[in-house]
Amino acid sequence: MRNIVSSFFICFSMFSVIPTPYFNWEKERLKYIFVFFPFIGLVIGGISLLWLKLAYFLDISPLLYAAVASIIPILLTGGIHFDGFMDTVDAACSRADFEKKVEIMKDPHAGAFAVIGAIIYFVLSLGLYDEFFVGGGLTIFLPFVFVISRILSALASINFETSKYSKMLIIFSSKAETFKVNIVLIIYSLTVLIILYNFISVKALGVVILFCVIYFLWVRRFVYKYFGGLNGDLAGFLLVTVELMLTVIVAFGSLL
Repeated sequence: MRNIVSSFFICFSMFSVIPTPYFNWEKERLKYIFVFFPFIGLVIGGISLLWLKLAYFLDISPLLYAAVASIIPILLTGGIHFDGFMDTVDAACSRADFEKKVEIMKDPHAGAFAVIGAIIYFVLSLGLYDEFFVGGGLTIFLPFVFVISRILSALASINFETSKYSKMLIIFSSKAETFKVNIVLIIYSLTVLIILYNFISVKALGVVILFCVIYFLWVRRFVYKYFGGLNGDLAGFLLVTVELMLTVIVAFGSLL
């Protein structure tokens, strides 16, 4: 039990800026890291929902609401996943060979493609949240965006072949209790689906499921073909892009 509690706090200390007690990264304490990864999404989703309610209450402009809503996940995670998104975009758009792509991802400097990718991401995010705030959408789905993205990222982290260049992800994934963690993540997924089934249309839920399955399989092919396996940056890329695409459902899901 003590190791499970330790895994919870290590997960939050690694993937968020939320203050937690310190625990050494011992083998037994790293087994269940990804079990608690979606809980960070639950916190982000809850705060995003509170910001929405506050914005309505204070009659804040749609643009200001959208701007803050777009950066809430960045602020609460310290940008760790978005950094992976930028590195992946930089490497993938370079059209370089495999070894060069790996070097680009390791480079701490942001290249032109990374900056362009970040600008496009935030412009789209700003527009989607603005549309959601003005036109209304699936408010109930908003908190689950950040939970689903972390479930998919966790499933990829423990099931995809890991790149030999990814030391950090190898540490986490190799020490994970793969079977048990997979079962828990599947239970999380089913729980989310059951909850959403009671609040959104079957058509909207079908779109969410279809998107998650197709995109998850596409990312698997993408990371194997161009990077030889998953690493921390690619796991962050998966998480961040899923969040952006699911925000489309938040903004326009009421039309389904």
